[in-house]
Parts: sequence; structure tokens; C-alpha cells
Amino acid sequence: MKKYFYSIFALFLIANLNLFSQSMNSRDLTVPIWANVQSGANPSITINWFDYGFADNFVIFKKLANATTWGNPLQSIIDTSVNKFTDYNVKIGTKYEYQIIATGKKLVKVNDTTNTYVNFSATGYITTGIEVVPNLTKGSVIILVDETMNEGLANELNQMKADLIQEGYNVVMATAPRADSFDKSKVISTKNIINDIYTQNPNLSNVILIGRIAVPYSGYLAPDAHTDHYGAWPADVYYAVNNNFWTDMTVNNSDASRAENKNIIGDGKYDQTALATNIVVPYAVGRIDFSKMEMFFDSTLANPEMELVRKYLYRNHQWRTNQLEVVWKGVVDDNFSAQSYPEGFAASGWRAFTNFFDRNDVIAADFITTLSTEPYLWSYGCGGGSFTSAGGIGNYTDFKSNKINGIFSLLFGSYFGDWDAKNNLLRSVMAADPGALTIAWSGRPHWFFHKMNLGEPIGTSLLATQNNNNLYYPNVYYNSQYPNGILYTSGTRQVHIGLLGDPTLRMFNTNANPPTELSVIENTDGTITLKWIAPEGQNSKKFVIYRNTNKNANYILLTDKPIEATEFTDNFLYDGTLNYMVMSLELNSSRSGTFYNQSLPLTGSVKTVSVDEEIAEFSIFPNPVVDNLNISFVANANQSIIEISDIQGNIIYHQIIETSVNSSANLSLRITNLNNMTISSGVYLVKITSGKQTSTEKFVVY
Repeated sequence: MKKYFYSIFALFLIANLNLFSQSMNSRDLTVPIWANVQSGANPSITINWFDYGFADNFVIFKKLANATTWGNPLQSIIDTSVNKFTDYNVKIGTKYEYQIIATGKKLVKVNDTTNTYVNFSATGYITTGIEVVPNLTKGSVIILVDETMNEGLANELNQMKADLIQEGYNVVMATAPRADSFDKSKVISTKNIINDIYTQNPNLSNVILIGRIAVPYSGYLAPDAHTDHYGAWPADVYYAVNNNFWTDMTVNNSDASRAENKNIIGDGKYDQTALATNIVVPYAVGRIDFSKMEMFFDSTLANPEMELVRKYLYRNHQWRTNQLEVVWKGVVDDNFSAQSYPEGFAASGWRAFTNFFDRNDVIAADFITTLSTEPYLWSYGCGGGSFTSAGGIGNYTDFKSNKINGIFSLLFGSYFGDWDAKNNLLRSVMAADPGALTIAWSGRPHWFFHKMNLGEPIGTSLLATQNNNNLYYPNVYYNSQYPNGILYTSGTRQVHIGLLGDPTLRMFNTNANPPTELSVIENTDGTITLKWIAPEGQNSKKFVIYRNTNKNANYILLTDKPIEATEFTDNFLYDGTLNYMVMSLELNSSRSGTFYNQSLPLTGSVKTVSVDEEIAEFSIFPNPVVDNLNISFVANANQSIIEISDIQGNIIYHQIIETSVNSSANLSLRITNLNNMTISSGVYLVKITSGKQTSTEKFVVY
């Protein structure tokens, strides 16, 4: 790994000048943060932090979770005996973020021959809140499948679709052409498929690429700073950013040693190295792709690559349904010295893991040895690399011959961040047995995962990293040349930032207990009443309801806010099948605060009477009706039939009237004296038949 450039920013922080003899460790560049929250009449959030002993000034910032700036400092603390701050200016149900920038001094390498003490700033982040309700409108997910695997993985893909629907997503499944090697036409056609679906589903939140979907390449970059690696890198972010941003007219270089990295004008590999600061990546793209991972192929199988995908999808389902045992701990295997590499690559792991877990449950240990013996939830490893290895971590054969039991993993080192290579190390973590479910190249740039500790999926961390316009700092150094600070932002906003694995996966996969005994009843006024029984012994019972129809498979959220009642009336009048999902919410806690976790859904349906809307300008009024029902339509025959029936289909009125073709017909029926009979309150249907045209409308009698 070579040294790389830094970004220089004027920061107001001034570090204390106390000296320490200890050398810099990547852990020292982080501020472990956790929160204690208090609900009730006087809610509060207490931010706690741990001082590793080298910082003596802590500046605290606060913002709403979705805000894009921090504003002025909330508090500055210079007393090293103080390690907490309580904020009473908070509201229950609102999500906040806090940033702590701590300053101190440690020994680092300033050039190839000199070590010296320099001022530095460590950073820590937390997303927190009190009784925060999750994002209940999760949006749509595209499952885009390699066309050669769609049939062979049908069962597993249908299971993934069902899992996502049960979690509140709307799912669109599609296929895309397979591209074993770079193919600009297939890259474009794949983007067109996604764009077409996005147009129909503007609430798109995630795209999951499964199999050998065409790999976009872009830029003239080498985030690992190796001169033979400058060129275009894999850029799945292309599939999420507007077409107007991408060009193929300026980069013209073929010096890269790997053919795929060569970037020539007009070759279909794009020019852009980084996203413009005004570009916002709108949805997360994750990739499940084991092409070229031949070391992990079982040669006895007809399609060993597809079998690795099948293995992944099965493990994905196991994780979602809480069938996998994990240890809530993190392991960091740092084979770069932060003294020599002040970027402190492994700080990505330390910063996240000490927010997720007690610092005693975050260990510095060997990556493969740890994961082969215990299923740690999170893992980070870094070391000097090649496409297939990382110094101090191992190579692809080590991942083949050892169990890898983790779920969320991060690696960093030279070359293998360019993951579209044979037996690539990054993908080896997922291809291993049983294998991680997500992997990212974290170090250039640093990734930020704090949002996940309040129930968010890992796709939010991908977007936070791709869209990071220095909202989140990795670390800062100060020296005589740059007294206002050097902010290490190598790789920030660059196109190589991507996620391997499913972006919808969450840390908190334990579902709340679902409600039971759902009844779905159509009322006499056409509305639908749902009733259910709350789960026993559940903490702080709340419920949300979703609905779809036989004409629109996408579920919509009916409850803008969770309800505490065990009954709900849907006023939607519809003729056809209505499907409902009722989920309970249970209050969970983490080191970041308290939030509600959803249950799997309790489902129910009701079939109302189907209608046919073929007759032109057919209308009835008033509706509901108390006395006279007025009927208007354009006839299609010289005679037309009017029928009125109850909701059970019993015909209570039948009349033939004279009409003219293509002429308006109007009549008024006295409902209170229909066929010398007074009909009771309830839901009825009026059916008009005129020639070959028939239409039916529902009306309500009060």
C-alpha cells in the first residue's frame, strides 16, 4: 500500500500540545461513543465516550439524522475526567446524530525518514433516539438476476422476494443479460432495465444484482496508489446515478496492467473518477457475484458458480429469519501501522464496532483464526495486498480452506478493492464456507456504519459513504505546514465505492412477536374492518397495517403512525381482492438508543364483488343514498337492463328500459319503495347491461 494524497480543510480545532511517548494506533483515531436514553415526561439522551488517553479536548456536535450539516458545536469539554454529556433538548421518536471530535498528540511518520509528535483529531459518530419508529415505507427493491440463473434459482429467488415483502418492501423481479467480460452494450441495456423500473417505482431504495450482471467501469484512478493500477475501476454506482452525469470522451489511457482497467475514449468505460458534490446517489446497489471465483467452485456440479449464489441466498434467508447464531462482537486485524500510515485504515472498524459493542467485545486478533472458530457479527482486516491476498490476513486459498463464520465484513489492501478479478480476495470472504453476507473495501475511503445500530440496513451505510461530502470525518492531523489541519479523505466520493452483498440486510434480525388471529370483514357500508390479538408479553405493543389489491401487488402503508389498538377500519371502497399485512412493533434497545423492531406479518384477505366498467359514462348518485338513486349512462342497445342485488348476490330489483344506441339514459329509483318493498341499510350493487356492455357499481343505503 502506497501513501496517497490528503484533502486540506480549514478546521477551527486547536489541539493541545501535551506530549505522549506512545506511537499512533488506528484505534486512537476513533472516539468510542454509546448512548443512554430516558423517555417519559423529561426525555434525555446521554452521550458517553471513552478516552484512550491521548485526547484532552472533546467537541460535541448534533444534528437531525437526515440533516446535511452539523452547525455550531453543542459543547466543548476540556476536562479529561468528564466522559459524558446529557442533552435534554430532544423529542421522543426523533432520530439524531452526534459527532465528537477529540484532539490530542501522538507519534507518527511524517516522511520516509522522520517520526515526530503531531496534533491529531479522532472522530466518533452515533445515530441515536428514543423510541424511534423505523422507516415503515421502505420503498421498492429490484432483484435483477443474471438471465442464465433465473430459472435454476427460482425457489431461492422467490424466497428472497417473500422475505423482502414480509419486511415491508415492494419487490420487482427482472432479468438482465449475462456478461462474462466487459460489454458496454450490456452495461447500457442493464442500466435501461433499472431506469425503466425506477420510472415506474420512484420510491426505489435498493437494487440487488444477482449473478454475472454486466460490470460498469469508470474513471482514471488508483485508490491504492499503485501506478500500474491507474485506470477504470468497477463502478456499480453507475446503475444508481443519472445517465446525464456519465461521459466517455476524455480519459484515454491504456497503461494499466489489467486489461479491464484500461480506459480508452469510446470503449464504454466512463470518464468520471468521482461523483460531483451536487450528485446524490438515490438508492443502494449491492452485488452477489461469484464469477471467476474458480478456487471455490465444486467441479462435480453442473454450474458451480450458480451453486455459490444458491448457498449465499440460503444463508441470507437464514440470517433474515434469525436461524444463524452469531457472537455480538467485532474483530480488527490491522496489519498497517497508523504511525506509518496516518490515514489509520482500520479506524473504520474500530469506530463502528465500539459503537455497536462494548469496547471489551472488540478485539485485535487474527481475522481468519477468529472467524474460523467464532461467528463474530463484524470483522475488519487490512494489510498490503494483491488481487488475491492481504499481508497478515491470508490469500484466497486460506479462505477456501477455513470456515468464515462472520456476517458483515470489511477488508482493505492494495489491488483487491478492484474486485472483478479471478479469485479476488474481497469476494473470497463471501465465497468461503459458510461466508460473510456483505463485504466492502474500507480504508480509502473510510466507511461509516453508525446508522445501522438503530435498526437501519447496511445500504444506508453505503449511501452515507458514497454521498459523504465531508459530513463525516475519518481523522485530522495538524503540523507546521498545515496548522488548520489535514483531513484524510483519500477515495471520498470516488466511483469505486460499492457493496458486495445484499444492501437490505440489518444487524437486528430478531423479529418482534407477530399478532395472531386476524379477521378481515367487509362492513355493510363497504369498508373493511381488521381485528387481531396482540402478542403476549411484548414490550410496548404497537401495530402497522399494509394493503395491496389483486390489481396492484405493491403494498401501501395504511397507518402513517403506529397504532396501539387491535382493530383498524379501512375506508377504501374496492371491488376485488384486498390483501392485508398486520405487523407488531416491539421496543428494542442498543448502545445507540431505543427503537421499534417489526414482526413478520400476519396476513389476511377479503374478496369483494368484482365489477366491470365497460359502459360509457356510467354513474350513480348520490352515494350513499337515503331516498332516490339516480342512474346515468350511455346506452349501447335499444333496450337496457337494470338489476339491483345485495352483497350476497340476491337480485332484489330487475327492470328492462327502452334506450337508444349511443344516447344518454337517465332514471331515478326510489330506494325506500323498490318494488313496493323497503330495503334495509347496507351495501348493494347496481348492474347495467346494454347490448354486449355490462357495468356494475357499488352503492350504500343508509
